[in-house]
Amino acid sequence: MSRLDKKLARIRAGKYARADFIIADAKDPDMGPSIAACGPARNPDGASARNRTRAEFLDQVAAVVAQDIIDIMLVSASNLEQLNRRGVFARSEVTPAIRANDASDIWRVRGGSYASKPSRAFRSASLSHVLYGTAHPKPDAPRIGTDLGLY
Repeated sequence: MSRLDKKLARIRAGKYARADFIIADAKDPDMGPSIAACGPARNPDGASARNRTRAEFLDQVAAVVAQDIIDIMLVSASNLEQLNRRGVFARSEVTPAIRANDASDIWRVRGGSYASKPSRAFRSASLSHVLYGTAHPKPDAPRIGTDLGLY
């Protein structure tokens, strides 16, 4: 059972404490600013040398999960797939979540006027693809997806 599930059970039962505060980390920058999404790779002196690679970004996400402090790690569906291939959530109490929606306000269209209008929601993630399914045979088997999508 994930730490999130335990906290939610205590909250529902009215037996919660301050420690049941739910902590989520949003690591889904690839849902927006394209090549710069992974952030800068820093030299030892702190200067930015280049943009991080996706692999370097996923290494950092895995390191945060390994710290075992957060309850929810929010990532894009494609990054969840990569993290699951690495087994990042396999034995972790951290609940993976996907960004289950996109919005038109994250697009970067040169000369576009979309930013002057309210965003329009749409979904690019296939929810059935990221859900736990019958392929999750045993309670202790590695996770194959997530049952939590944030909108």
